[in-house]
Amino acid sequence: MKKIFTLALALLGFAGVANAASVDDLAVLKHSYVLVCDNLGARPGKGVLFGDDHFLDVTGGSTATNKGQVDLSVVDALGEDGTPLYVTQDIVDKYGADYAGPHYNWLRLKNAQDVIAMKLTAKSKVIMFLQGNNKVGKEARIPKIATDAALSNALNAAPDENHPQTVSGFRWEYTVDDDGLYYFGSYNGDMFVSFIIVEANEAPGTPTIKVGPQTFENGLWFREVTCKANDMVEEGSTEKIPTIVTYTTDGSAPTAASPVYTGPIKCYKDMTLKFQAFMNFGDNTPSADLICDGADNEGSVSFIFDAPTIDVDGAQFTITSPYAEQNGKNFFTLTAGGEAIEGNGATLDQSATVTAYTVISNGEYGEFKSKSTSKDVYVLNPIKEKKVIAIASADVVVDEEATAASTDGTTAYKAENVVLTTDVKDFFVKNLTIGILKDAKAQYQVPEGQEAYIQMSNTNIVFQVAEGDSVNVKVVCTKNSCKNIDADDAEDGSQVNDRKCYVNVSGTNYCLKDADGNETNDLKLYPNANVFEFGLGAGTWTFQKYSGTGNILFSSVEITPANAAEPADPNELVINGNCEGDDGTSLQCKNGDGDGSSAFNVVEGAGVDGSRCVVVHATGTAVNEWDAQFFIYAPNYVFQGGEKYKVSMMVKADKPASNSAQAHRTPGDYLHWWVISNGSNINFTTEWTEITFEGTAAAEHAGMQTIAFNLNTDKTLENNYYFDNISWKLVDETAIKGVQLQKIENDAIFNLAGQRVDANYKGVVIMNGKKMILK
Repeated sequence: MKKIFTLALALLGFAGVANAASVDDLAVLKHSYVLVCDNLGARPGKGVLFGDDHFLDVTGGSTATNKGQVDLSVVDALGEDGTPLYVTQDIVDKYGADYAGPHYNWLRLKNAQDVIAMKLTAKSKVIMFLQGNNKVGKEARIPKIATDAALSNALNAAPDENHPQTVSGFRWEYTVDDDGLYYFGSYNGDMFVSFIIVEANEAPGTPTIKVGPQTFENGLWFREVTCKANDMVEEGSTEKIPTIVTYTTDGSAPTAASPVYTGPIKCYKDMTLKFQAFMNFGDNTPSADLICDGADNEGSVSFIFDAPTIDVDGAQFTITSPYAEQNGKNFFTLTAGGEAIEGNGATLDQSATVTAYTVISNGEYGEFKSKSTSKDVYVLNPIKEKKVIAIASADVVVDEEATAASTDGTTAYKAENVVLTTDVKDFFVKNLTIGILKDAKAQYQVPEGQEAYIQMSNTNIVFQVAEGDSVNVKVVCTKNSCKNIDADDAEDGSQVNDRKCYVNVSGTNYCLKDADGNETNDLKLYPNANVFEFGLGAGTWTFQKYSGTGNILFSSVEITPANAAEPADPNELVINGNCEGDDGTSLQCKNGDGDGSSAFNVVEGAGVDGSRCVVVHATGTAVNEWDAQFFIYAPNYVFQGGEKYKVSMMVKADKPASNSAQAHRTPGDYLHWWVISNGSNINFTTEWTEITFEGTAAAEHAGMQTIAFNLNTDKTLENNYYFDNISWKLVDETAIKGVQLQKIENDAIFNLAGQRVDANYKGVVIMNGKKMILK
């Protein structure tokens, strides 16, 4: 016997975050560049490029505004030897005019936890202005540079006992030997950086380029590019020769015939401006014969707009953009790759991950798209009765691509056509990942026929518990989330010492407990699973990946309200058969006019004696007899054939009719052409009539969970059909040959010797509230 639960969920196509940048995306710092850290506005975040794509935030991190400031236009106080301490006159001469004013030591770098990367050319000098928390000597905080992100092989020495105090404005310099990728963190702990200056080993006469901040003026966004011509000094000479600079805006190399730079250039779209220096002997006219070899530079102009904010209030979300008054319009999507919808918010009818961005019009120059942001919106019914999430069905197939890429000949598998046993209003499943145990089944002792599991690497499962309520949680899993279980450890009843398996719910880890309720170091292997049980109170809860290594594999998650009442009749397969409640799990219908597919259509006062009942409309222009259907669904039981059952209900119709009934798996998943009345049609009259049928499930009915009434058997008859007091029970027989009471654990059956034996039995019946095994 196999048990599955609740409605099938059409999986939502949510993807993860947008593709992050990598070091491959870094632009090489071929020319001198000044990064003013506190001009960034916010820490870029892990995997994000910044500084015109010359820097990469490798690890993410934080910022600060309480670590002092640096002003490159003001010479520092003099040290004991009479020279400026950190901001020298040379620094002021080079950078003071363009970077005047104090700037915070803002960007935090901490050992290998906060690392940035850049690509440098040989002989480039890196200058950082920073504050190192006023540490001194061996404890001084200074940059640590390496060719790997872990900073395992530092290129520069650690501070020694004589290192000066790293106060606000401290200057650090390092010149790299070779072209390459370099990573920067810090020695000893937190330090905070205001400026990162790269003085590239440029050709003589190379002009200095500066791209100004993006500005909104007169209804348009622009960035201003300025160029400073530098003197040309030939090798071996001290004579300074003035230069004149030409430029292009189309990405081509400037020539003597290109426009001469005379003042700031306003750019209204993403573009690259290129500049070339020529020696100027007084006539201010560029000549091809006087070109300064290698003295070219470029300004990369790109516009970056911050993401809007998303505020969520229940099922409603609101999008707010800082560019609403600067030609900005908001858009959002509800699924990855889904259609973008213009608007400032909406009210959803089911949970979704909302991704929002702003499109900013820039007149005739085109449009810009802001960064995007995402937020989950939960539209969930608080758990009021037992709910279970598991994999109802999945096709496990060979992953040809992964198998071909395997270096050890291992066959890889993947799951297709995955269906979960849950409703979208009970659980919000995001980034569903499926783990496959196929060739390793013996190792993990997985149940016969089960190969696909919910893998908690990226998956998030969200549910809600109402204020004042509490629930009991039971998680059945099959893999240690910290380490793989070796085959020798997986023998029946064995103990795996010093290994713990955790379930992470909203950041709190739950683990196995011993008989006294204390955390245990021993991981008890059940014959088919590990089982966790714990309680949760009111709130919105998220199952997510345990932060340790490995990924726990869920077989099922069962949520039961602490005060949930046991069903009055344990043999009853139908939930809310009298239609008086609001649970439509077992009573679903599809109207013939195409409306309300798989809906719970209940009409007040239309039932027996003025009660509630299900009403299904059949159109008179049907194409198929199943265009209108009523489904009686048994969510907690799957027939294998041979079980005895009894069906009863009250029915009527507006017009006399005769209709067929079929066996389905879940509603709409056809299995067999008849199920009750031995293949005869069901007759409906205009008066309430009781339908009863008692029989045995045929072998062809193995897998059945649903009785489906086809209400368009007469395709030309428009009619309304009424159903009330619906029951579908397993027959409680008191004397069945071969019945033996056995131990049942986690839906598996064991004999008194502790051996699993459910494969040798045909099914389970329920007698006097107890499960019995049918041979």
